[in-house]
Amino acid sequence: MRYTIDENTTLAGNLPINLETTIVLINMKDDTLIPLTDNLCIESKNIPGVYLWNTSNIDLIARNNILYENILYEMRSGDKYFRGKFVYGGYTELNKNIDNNVKNNNTLSVLNQTELKEILNDSETGLPKVINDINITSTTINSNINQVKMSVNQKSTTFVSSN
Repeated sequence: MRYTIDENTTLAGNLPINLETTIVLINMKDDTLIPLTDNLCIESKNIPGVYLWNTSNIDLIARNNILYENILYEMRSGDKYFRGKFVYGGYTELNKNIDNNVKNNNTLSVLNQTELKEILNDSETGLPKVINDINITSTTINSNINQVKMSVNQKSTTFVSSN
């Protein structure tokens, strides 16, 4: 799952019931630990054996330094553990800024240059895709024009020859 940096979400893990469980977060890009303000997981009252931890417990300084990261988490109690992964930041941050601008009736000119570059350079929807689509369309049109010209030339040659 992917979450925005300022979105507080709850991670879950399945372990035996009635354990004291802690969590560790690792930035998968460089295998570094992410500092936490609290690493204690809480067992669900409604589903025993399911342990919960909220990302609001990520250290604020660490949170502000994350732009886009794949995060591995491990909930552990003794030799028992549960592992999961989530993505923090990235395009959701960009989309959130655009969504907020639209909601607030702001123009896209409030986007900073980095955000605008990301939008324009996105290979799925940005300028590379638009240019590629234009090139394909242009090539198809030119091919069709050449086919029509050849057909017209053949017909006029046939017409002239029959006189």
